[in-house]
Amino acid sequence: MDDRASFEMFAGLATEARNPRTFDLDTLDVTGILERISAEDRTVPDAVARELEHVARAVDLVVASFRAGGRLVYGGAGAWECSTLPSAPRPSAPIPRPSRA
Repeated sequence: MDDRASFEMFAGLATEARNPRTFDLDTLDVTGILERISAEDRTVPDAVARELEHVARAVDLVVASFRAGGRLVYGGAGAWECSTLPSAPRPSAPIPRPSRA
């Protein structure tokens, strides 16, 4: 796939679209911005719930890769995700060695 085709594919994803509920962030005061962010954050659980089948498939693929000696490569994740996921405490889950994630 060439660069233009990749761009077109990614540009069409809902995750890459501007959010019409936040078009006016630059006109809000700090409290208004934080309220809007909080409102958007509350939409996440329902969005994740709608995709659980796909998330489970991704986890199954990662587990299979680890069992075969493979590793997890983060792609397209933001800086926060890349810096915090590997170090996030997960007491009931094994933490992958840094060489695997």
